[in-house]
Amino acid sequence: MTMTRHSTFFSARLFSTHKMGIWIPQWAFLILAVIGLDISAETKTSYNSGNYTVHYSVFNSTMIQPEIANAHKLKRADNLAYVNIAVVDNSGSGSNNESYGIAARVSGQARNLLQQQQSLRFVAIEEQNATYYLAPLYHNNEDIYHFDITAVIDKQTPAINFTFTKTLYVE
Repeated sequence: MTMTRHSTFFSARLFSTHKMGIWIPQWAFLILAVIGLDISAETKTSYNSGNYTVHYSVFNSTMIQPEIANAHKLKRADNLAYVNIAVVDNSGSGSNNESYGIAARVSGQARNLLQQQQSLRFVAIEEQNATYYLAPLYHNNEDIYHFDITAVIDKQTPAINFTFTKTLYVE
């Protein structure tokens, strides 16, 4: 197979380190980095603020076993998710020095891509050594929601405000 002068120029240009040729890999890297940031934004599951870490997740209600849902008076449905928030004191100075959820006042809103808002009504779930908060959220398949969360520990500690994004699926 013989290469013509035109095809040789094209292959040399494609893999060239010439000033114009080097922009292709740099732009490709930039695009991959932006895609990677978007993916990692959905995989992050905590927010740090001073001596506190707020752990968060959103999961479909069908993941809760029926017996447990009944015990805590939680609804289950294919299009119902729960926003789960737990505040952990990292200072080690509290009465509970282990990494369990502590009491806090948690509130928030969920916004879809059309900026339609739903207030989140968190209910405290108290177990022997931990407190965490669940809020129900009805959704459609593949809805993308931005969650604006506020956690207030006490009057001396500034409120913890953060936002995270999650894609929700109907089971």
